[in-house]
Amino acid sequence: MITEPSLARHGVLPPDGQRFANLLLHLLAGMLLLPLVLIASVVIFFAYWNFMPAYSASTIVPDLQARVSLRFYYTSGQESGRSVIIETPRGSTTIEMCGFDWAHWGRTSVYRTSDRGLAIVGLHDCDYLVSHDLTVIPRPAPASSADWDYVGAFDLVFISQGRADAREMRFIPAEEQAECIIMGGSDFVHSWMTRKEARHPDCPWPRVEYSKR
Repeated sequence: MITEPSLARHGVLPPDGQRFANLLLHLLAGMLLLPLVLIASVVIFFAYWNFMPAYSASTIVPDLQARVSLRFYYTSGQESGRSVIIETPRGSTTIEMCGFDWAHWGRTSVYRTSDRGLAIVGLHDCDYLVSHDLTVIPRPAPASSADWDYVGAFDLVFISQGRADAREMRFIPAEEQAECIIMGGSDFVHSWMTRKEARHPDCPWPRVEYSKR
């Protein structure tokens, strides 16, 4: 009678000590791979944090053949995390807007100017005039805004998802909501600001009007 096992479940038993050596090799391989996994995780997290916007939306201004996109990014420093991209047949330009706390003060308005340019107006006095040839002028003079035509505004709106509400960025055209430039809680409008009559401490969030898709 054979008392010692001579066969494993799937073949010949490994020699004495081989299983321990295999286990040691697996542990060593895991230790070598762990730093690579950690580095890859950090790279993926960094890329997501810096290159994937938390919120984004776009709109087309047909008569100017312009596409305007607004993107909000998570930040960890002094950056505002607000980026506007304007694309036309003549080229494109990117504006890194000033501002803070886009989660609460994210409203960003778009205007058509009389010389076939665009104006982007954000929180407080974060205003930018973009000429037809895509030259960007930060904080333009208030007189230049007298003939601006309000197109609409980007804002974070609530949408219904089952029993819970979530937010997304949408462009709200002028015919659906009146012009409103958000001042971040401040009711003092400075003389150098554009569109002074449209500036308010806060703007109504379109919670109800845009709760359904």
